[in-house]
Amino acid sequence: MPYEIVFNDQVDWEKLKESFPELSEYYHKACVIYSNYRYLIRRKTPLPIVKEKMKQEDVRKFFEALRALEC
Repeated sequence: MPYEIVFNDQVDWEKLKESFPELSEYYHKACVIYSNYRYLIRRKTPLPIVKEKMKQEDVRKFFEALRALEC
């Protein structure tokens, strides 16, 4: 789910997470991903910047998702 938030800027995730509080954790994780790799991500509207490092497992998953989008 955080990868959907990172790459899909067609949805207003900020507004949606207010209606669905369970999205807050995914949204935060998406912001961490975006903060660490925003130079690789094309979005019309940027996500908030979070000063937090990604876990190594999340880095691997992010690059898997990025590769899948390139195909």
